[in-house]
Amino acid sequence: MSFLGWLFGGRRGRAQEQARVLSADEQMRRLLARFGALGMEKQAGLQELVGEAGWSGDVAAQSLTFDNGFSCRIQAIGSYSLRNDTWRWAWTNAKAGWPDEALADARAMREYGRSHGLALLLDETDFALERRWVHAIGMTASALCKADAYYLANYGEGILVCTVYSPEVAAKNAAINADISELATISTTLEQLFSNFELNYRRALRCYLKAKGFDLTEDSVAGGSEITARKEGVRVTARFNELGLLQALDGAPAPIPPAAAPEPAPGP
Repeated sequence: MSFLGWLFGGRRGRAQEQARVLSADEQMRRLLARFGALGMEKQAGLQELVGEAGWSGDVAAQSLTFDNGFSCRIQAIGSYSLRNDTWRWAWTNAKAGWPDEALADARAMREYGRSHGLALLLDETDFALERRWVHAIGMTASALCKADAYYLANYGEGILVCTVYSPEVAAKNAAINADISELATISTTLEQLFSNFELNYRRALRCYLKAKGFDLTEDSVAGGSEITARKEGVRVTARFNELGLLQALDGAPAPIPPAAAPEPAPGP
């Protein structure tokens, strides 16, 4: 349903439909800024586990099994038609036969859309969407629903987007992150996200670092702004120019505050 149709009780028209389509890119950019980096970070483990292996799905069991033997539990988010470049949310697609419990993540996205005024997440029909946003939906769902990853299951005529729940994926991600510094993880993730999507880079970095437990401060500096993030002995500094483009990302051990001088002993 279009935003105006949703707002005014389902009345639809050409102007309303055009308004919804024109706002789709901006809605997706907002979702990516809020959730994209965290969702992208969690993909490394799944990629190592499945690579290019083929897959088969079991709707009743809510699972995917790959040719290399790996299997995982999934939630259905929605499907993208490669024939006409349209998207349909899984909670609107009764013909797919998903068990009700397999739609919890898709419904969580709908509730997020309702509470944040994002009509794209509320649409009950097939609607036009550029293919570049399919990965963005997966990243958003993975981070918003606290999944271990997302997967795009190409079945020929379309792509099923699903969230993945797997102890093996979670363990693999933890092992990968343990092998490199947190700054390296952050830098790699942001580089991948920013090189593939145009979005509010400053907000994306802020949301990502907050989700990872950093405390943030932001200051105006000559030619732009600077965000400093601190957590458990780690400090990350990001500098943006006046256009909001990331210019530098640096990390270092956070300075340890000097210990307080002991109280003088009371006099006799």
